[in-house]
Parts: sequence; structure tokens; C-alpha cells
Amino acid sequence: MPLWVILDELNADILETYYTFEERTPRGSSSPAFTDAILREVQRLRAAGGLKLSNRS
Repeated sequence: MPLWVILDELNADILETYYTFEERTPRGSSSPAFTDAILREVQRLRAAGGLKLSNRS
């Protein structure tokens, strides 16, 4: 099954500031190498002005 991550938008989601009915327990994990690759790309997009922040709270 093909999966992908879209990195041009981040959600501002601060759990302490709102109430939710959703389950918030962890459902899995990613390798440090995968997480680092995502972080580097988000940093690159931010520096280039191509990152949007969405306030979903």
C-alpha cells in the first residue's frame, strides 16, 4: 500500500488548550531516520517561505 507525507502545512495543535473526545494514545512510531528526514524538509520549506501554519484548535 503506497503511503506518503505532505509537508507544506503544519497544524498548530496544543493539547493543553482545548478539550477533545478523540483518543490520544500513540498508535505507532517512526524511525529516527524517517523523523529526521521530515524535520529537515520542514526546515527547508520554512526557510524558503513555503510552509503554511494552520490553527486547527
